[in-house]
Amino acid sequence: MAYIDEVEIARAGISGNPPAYNQPLDSDHEAQMYQGGFPEAFIIDRTKLKSCLYKNENVLAIEVHNTSTTSSDLSSTTFLSLGINDATHSYRQTPEWFEEPFVFSSSNLPIILITTKNGASIPDESKITAYMKIINNGSLNHITDVADIYDGDVGIEIRGRYSASLPQKPYGFETRDSSGNNVNVPLLDMPSENDWILLANYNDKTFMRYTLASHLFREMGFYAPRTRLCEVMVNNNYQGIYVFTEKIKRNKTE
Repeated sequence: MAYIDEVEIARAGISGNPPAYNQPLDSDHEAQMYQGGFPEAFIIDRTKLKSCLYKNENVLAIEVHNTSTTSSDLSSTTFLSLGINDATHSYRQTPEWFEEPFVFSSSNLPIILITTKNGASIPDESKITAYMKIINNGSLNHITDVADIYDGDVGIEIRGRYSASLPQKPYGFETRDSSGNNVNVPLLDMPSENDWILLANYNDKTFMRYTLASHLFREMGFYAPRTRLCEVMVNNNYQGIYVFTEKIKRNKTE
């Protein structure tokens, strides 16, 4: 857990609001830097920074939890990197692994914007209500464009097991009406449904494995879910390229 002047700015691997001081982690997490890996990174939204930073002194507080009270080890190394607009201050050089945050604003792919109530984190199960916009105007899409595919409520949660432990989270969601009831809608040239999946591509740097396998299977005359690549933002934070796809299930016959 990380706080600036008592305002939470980042967390990983723990639930609770706030977590108890002696609460164990929800799942085990192995350190990466000592194995030659990169530290876990969190991009702090400018709006949140403006809400908690003061002109003079500010306090950054880090709260570290272990996986259990009997664990044999615990380690934590923290870095805070900020962009400065002018040259009035000089600070030490950022680490080699530091990458300046990417500012996402447009794409040739469909754009999916997800906003949760009060910026709440999307849970691992038990869907929460969120607002979703899907933009695909046939040319270059911008996050400021009017939603032309979907503009309404959804119920959303993190899905998967191992994939849910990776930095890019996969999601399952249901399209809903204003009363919270599931509603069937056609999305991105796919037949009308209410159950949908956003598959993460964290372990597939080609963005092609699932999409290509599904396409080949359909070309062989068998059933496979239809897919579309898209770009996703959650609460104004860019999440990356996803595979938008149908959920495999048996529909009711009419």
